[in-house]
Amino acid sequence: MSALRILVADDEAVTVELITVVLRHAGFEVVGVTTCFDALAKALDDPAPDVILLDALMPFLSGIEVCRRLRALERTRATPIGIFSSADEGDVRWADAGANGFLPKPFNVRNLPQFVTALAAGKPQGPPRPSTARP
Repeated sequence: MSALRILVADDEAVTVELITVVLRHAGFEVVGVTTCFDALAKALDDPAPDVILLDALMPFLSGIEVCRRLRALERTRATPIGIFSSADEGDVRWADAGANGFLPKPFNVRNLPQFVTALAAGKPQGPPRPSTARP
């Protein structure tokens, strides 16, 4: 079985490098980019990524807008996409954009491989929600 191909996009190069190192160490193939335009182009590469991770707050086009555009294309419509951001989850509206998961920044890098594996397996991912059940 070949390694999953992961596309990581964040406008902060140090974040891309950190995520790349962690995921490669876990056995994934990783392509990292620092612009929304490169994210769109690499998402359409051959071979296509198996999972895409996007920072929600990138210049020019947000990761949310990149996600929307990828969902509009037949080729990337079903590709699992995870959004990560330092913004509050409710402000990001990741699910409305068609993303499969949300990871709040800062995040524990030890959780990244599990997050990516779950996305690839079709399991939606998000931060734990507070219980609304009454005692």
